[in-house]
Amino acid sequence: MVPVRTCIIMDNEIPEKPAEGGTHRELLNLGLYSNVVRIAHSRFEFLLDFGQVTPEHKEAVIKARIIMSPHHAKALSLLLTQKVKEYEDKNGPLGAEEGMDGLFDTR
Repeated sequence: MVPVRTCIIMDNEIPEKPAEGGTHRELLNLGLYSNVVRIAHSRFEFLLDFGQVTPEHKEAVIKARIIMSPHHAKALSLLLTQKVKEYEDKNGPLGAEEGMDGLFDTR
């Protein structure tokens, strides 16, 4: 079992009203970097919290939450598996354990 880090849920950093001259789409196009994910599920939905762990913080700061149906979660899983395979075919195999201690919480 992979060790688990404590996560702090933070408010999403995208404001309700975009800054003057900016749009929500422009803010979303900036993207978010995530090096930690917490995944939980119920019978009806999957919850994925994406965040960052930095040297300054001992706990993950959650930057985005995605909620999806189990059917969409399964489709995402299949697509991710396909894309990782394509990446490995081009760049060589990834070591699944390298640098992953505590970065994934699947409770």
